Amino acid sequence: MVNKKKILIIGGIIILVAILIFAGTKYYLNKESFSINTILLKLNIPVGSESISSVKVTNNEKIEQTFEVYFDDKNSFAYTKDKKFTLGPGQSKEVEINFRDVNGNAEIYAGKLVIETELLIREIPIILGVEEEGHAFVIIQSSIPKYQDVYPGGKIGVEIRVFNVENDLSHNVESKYSIKNLNNELILSEEENLLIKENFGIAKTIDAPETLPYGYYVFVTSIDYNATKSMAGYLFNVSPKKQGINGNFNFFVIVISVFVIGILFLFFYFTFNTKDALILQLKKQQNKELERNLLLIKKSRLELNKLNNVYERNKKIKQLDKTKKAIVRKVKLKQKVQRKQMSILKKQGKKDKMKSK
Repeated sequence: MVNKKKILIIGGIIILVAILIFAGTKYYLNKESFSINTILLKLNIPVGSESISSVKVTNNEKIEQTFEVYFDDKNSFAYTKDKKFTLGPGQSKEVEINFRDVNGNAEIYAGKLVIETELLIREIPIILGVEEEGHAFVIIQSSIPKYQDVYPGGKIGVEIRVFNVENDLSHNVESKYSIKNLNNELILSEEENLLIKENFGIAKTIDAPETLPYGYYVFVTSIDYNATKSMAGYLFNVSPKKQGINGNFNFFVIVISVFVIGILFLFFYFTFNTKDALILQLKKQQNKELERNLLLIKKSRLELNKLNNVYERNKKIKQLDKTKKAIVRKVKLKQKVQRKQMSILKKQGKKDKMKSK
């Protein structure tokens, strides 16, 4: 019985380790050939000005790689001098990105930076906000949890907070909501009039077109007031509608969790089941002991039934019945004490002592 349990546990551990190795191999093989220290380039500049930002590129391969850096064709607001460079194994480079206002007015620009090698192409979304001086409002946008996963035909939901930095009065303003792709092309837009006090919040939802392609987009909120624009851009991703397990779960983390839970389950199963088996074995021994005593009494009774003297026979049978009750009571009391002792040893985890008893 014990050997079977050991085989079961060893087999389970081997299977779980194999799964872990497979997951680790999958993770390692999917490791990208180079990494970038950011997933989004987002900054604001005043109208008519320029600014510089940077991204760090690291070669994760054991061989030298040549990198090409460029922007989408419709991007005129960003450029770089580091268009092509080479990195050895483990080497990194800070790539400078220059941003500029190209139209001379307040605007939210959407684009993408592309970094390419022979093994991999990475795209980094860009949001550039060109701000007017003296704008009356600060706009902060975040996702609405219910609509965090955006898919074609679903809802685009954004929580919009507007803060009046000019005064504490109420203002009727014209608010415009638009969506751009990373080619800076307008996909759709809506307008409405709002009454904004000192602080204002609104949950804005827009229907995502059924034909909306997968990829990154920028949700732009623009408020016109007193001949100035206040603007903000929020990046979101359109992907296939998720089914079943939430796609945000990391496959590798799930496998690790299953592995750990499986090991713990097998450990506790083996530990406690072994102790329970010892107690069960004790009960079997006790039952056999009681059966042996009862069998001896039964044999004695059969012998007494052979006596010819009825008075003597009944007298001895009556004495035997009293003896039987006394023996059964004594054996059960002894067994009760034994089980109690075993239970105490079980709680103390003294498995060896349980075996010896």
